[in-house]
Amino acid sequence: MDEREKQKAHGKPKPSSQGGRNERNARSKYPPKGARPSFGKGGQGGRGPAREQKPQSSESLVEEVKPTQEREHAEETAEQDWVFGVHAVRAFLETQATEGEELILLDQGQKATAGFAQMAQESGILVRYRPRSFLERLLPQSNHQGVALRKKSFVYASFESLLEAPAEGALLFLVGVQDPGNVGALLRSARAFGVKAVLLSQRDTCPINRAVHKAAVGAAATLPIAQVRKPIETISALKEAGWWILGLAPGQETLDRFDLCRPVVFVLGAEGPGLKPSVQKHCDALLGIPMSAGWDSLNVSVSGGIALYEWQRQVRQKNCA
Repeated sequence: MDEREKQKAHGKPKPSSQGGRNERNARSKYPPKGARPSFGKGGQGGRGPAREQKPQSSESLVEEVKPTQEREHAEETAEQDWVFGVHAVRAFLETQATEGEELILLDQGQKATAGFAQMAQESGILVRYRPRSFLERLLPQSNHQGVALRKKSFVYASFESLLEAPAEGALLFLVGVQDPGNVGALLRSARAFGVKAVLLSQRDTCPINRAVHKAAVGAAATLPIAQVRKPIETISALKEAGWWILGLAPGQETLDRFDLCRPVVFVLGAEGPGLKPSVQKHCDALLGIPMSAGWDSLNVSVSGGIALYEWQRQVRQKNCA
């Protein structure tokens, strides 16, 4: 009788070495090597003391997410538009919360985001607590600072409504600025120096996305921003409404010597080639920025910041607001 027949006769199959390990693991208080701890309602893993439960709102807007749900949610929302970073999310919650859909916070909590959950709940935004690993997968290579907010599609202002408003102050018009970092920096400068609204050329300028929101540090949520399809027609309409169109490009006049006490639209062109000649010829004036001898190049966001500062300086000095 061979070994297998003997086992059948006795009714007790010989345990395999793998089975022995499984039995030992079943008796052990530690999970098998490589296994993920399971989390119960209170968020307690296979080891260590239970963590304190986070308070649930009466309307169930706060949801504890189990680790098994993380990958599925990341796949579903990876292409969505997110606002991330402490300052950008705070500005969004304070000024545009009705456009938010979901707020992600670190499950261990942090002082920098204290009060974010309450602000979100008051606006009907679902709040989820996630481990840092989830945010790292959702927003790779981004300084999310432990907080991210998924928003509805960005709602642009109406260009027609801007035309109906009185022509006063300053507008910023970006034609061909494609780097989201530059667009965000220009929005930040526009907000800092009191620009009335920002126009984006729809075909060749970076739209408002999560990278722009991050670079703008909240400015995109507090400025009227409109997209326009045809820059030349837009310029014509602005002129008829009483605006002066000023292109930032080397010209006969410099920014510091031009009288900016009037309704002005600063038009900035693409990184590298600058403002298109077809746009330049429709401007009321082309203004250069004085620089040291032998140098004639500045980043577009730096040029825009200088122009807006000079405009605000003249307005304050001459009291012509």
